[in-house]
Amino acid sequence: MKRTVKKKKSAQILPWLLMMAAAVALGLYMPGFFTRIQNNRTDNTRETVDLGSSMLSITSDSAKLEKLGLFSLFSENNNYNSVSISGGQNMTEAEATAMVYEIPRLIEGTDLPYTQLGSADLIYAEPQLIVSDDSNVTTAIVWIIYYARQDGTTYRELSYAVDDSTGIILSAGYTEYEESAYDENGTNEEKEPSYMEDSSDTVQLIAKNLTEMYKFTDTVAELDNSVSIGDNHRYSINFYTDGSRELTIPVFIWTNGWQINPC
Repeated sequence: MKRTVKKKKSAQILPWLLMMAAAVALGLYMPGFFTRIQNNRTDNTRETVDLGSSMLSITSDSAKLEKLGLFSLFSENNNYNSVSISGGQNMTEAEATAMVYEIPRLIEGTDLPYTQLGSADLIYAEPQLIVSDDSNVTTAIVWIIYYARQDGTTYRELSYAVDDSTGIILSAGYTEYEESAYDENGTNEEKEPSYMEDSSDTVQLIAKNLTEMYKFTDTVAELDNSVSIGDNHRYSINFYTDGSRELTIPVFIWTNGWQINPC
């Protein structure tokens, strides 16, 4: 499946460059995984990879947790790399970008900020093959999706990753901020993200939502109460299968944004 990269007009590019610069200055960054993907991209170029003809059917809890864990390992282990490919094996670009309407389910019941973005706000959608130097490690195809929009003086950004074989959302992050948050050069060192004092109840709701969204049979997600909110305002969600902890993913919460399993 071939994909045509849509280029923005030069007049449209500058606002998004400024917005990204402001996000970095504020600490409201896209996860490192997305940064690494951007660094690996070459405009209008895709590498064709032979993925074979068999479709991978994943329904077990352990397989889904493995994909979540593999995605986290990618950001922590230099033995993992990503290769831009021409298309997914099980999902189309339309299906991957349509997952934007599933994002609200991640934060359902919470007071976290979120404004629904749509097709007109899509900046890019790209399938990536995650590979490892270790031949014994399973590879994965992940769709990297990025939406952004400016409403008056307010900027909104959404980035997420979807596993091609299961259709589950592996990572998601959203932030919104005002144009006044950065100067004419797109930077403002005095600005810092404002964190909520205690979002434990919010993260517990996110854990409940993840359990439902991933359609686990014997696995539940729960807030890790051992992680202090003073630890860079980082929370953790543990996944338990039959009472045994199988995986832990991080969650970050601040007043105008959030990240779930950032990489």
